[in-house]
Amino acid sequence: MVFGLFILFFGGISAFRNHTVGTDTNLYAYLYQHMGMTSGITTLKNSKFPLYELYNVILYKLGESPQIIIIFNAFVVIILMSSVIYFWENQYFVVSILYVTLYFFFISMNISRQFVAMSILMFGVTELFKGKRVKFWTFYFMAILIHSTAVIGIVFYVLFRIKWTFRKNLILTGLTAATLLLYSKLVNLFIIIFPIYGGYLGESRGITLETQSNGNQLILTLFYLMFVILGNYFIARDYDLNYKDYQKLRFLNAIMIISTMIGIFFYNNILINRISIYFTIYAILYIPKILKLISKKLTKNIFKQKIILNYLDLVTIIITFIPMIFQLAKNISGVVPYSFM
Repeated sequence: MVFGLFILFFGGISAFRNHTVGTDTNLYAYLYQHMGMTSGITTLKNSKFPLYELYNVILYKLGESPQIIIIFNAFVVIILMSSVIYFWENQYFVVSILYVTLYFFFISMNISRQFVAMSILMFGVTELFKGKRVKFWTFYFMAILIHSTAVIGIVFYVLFRIKWTFRKNLILTGLTAATLLLYSKLVNLFIIIFPIYGGYLGESRGITLETQSNGNQLILTLFYLMFVILGNYFIARDYDLNYKDYQKLRFLNAIMIISTMIGIFFYNNILINRISIYFTIYAILYIPKILKLISKKLTKNIFKQKIILNYLDLVTIIITFIPMIFQLAKNISGVVPYSFM
């Protein structure tokens, strides 16, 4: 019921939006018509995103209206995200709301192609936890063929293979910090591999990146950090969870360590933020798990746990609602004013 309403309501808002809603929506509309009319075997072979181009060409056979690609992108993302949420968390309502209040829903109406790749990659990660590694690699390479930044998804496989402990989390924090200190060299390497992202760089090419006010991103990062500290506390105490839940918590905690470190070092860095969103989006799955552990820590009474959890959920939603309003006021991702097609 919750997922049905989530898919229909938010999928509908994203799918039937005007081309002016979302900074890059007009670009996707143009690419749809351009690829539909000009793509062939040769262009697909030389394409920077061959699977996405093939997907556009197939849809173009259904109709020439660019609204078609907007509709399909919207529902592909929202359906896959719903499937991911269903696997990871039973607090469906809270996770769905966090997807909106933490601004991921609005960003998806801007960088739609990347969100298609992200949702496919996240779905692939769920297959890892089901023991289906071949499926993970299949979805991983599909994501890369849609958006090249999805290559970062290899990190998720590495994190999955490690049995995380408090000590290993400290090592991960140090390694992430050390890696980020070498960011100028890493960014230059990234641009050599993916030159299409050179436009995000300033004149100094990798030494200084153009920045933007990303809707109080640093404040959100500090908000995530609070949960990461709590998560490490529960892991250090080897908190009483069944194996699968504990495995999920440790995996999500490792992702959020990387996410918060990136957010602290590069909270106003456009290029890094485009990559870090692959990690940050897992906050919608991580936060409810920490809230649930807090409620269990406060009382052993199951009935009282549910009451406390409901209050914690409400407070968290209210807190995340505030930066969302500021981001909308600044029109981050170009989604205001909203209008239908």
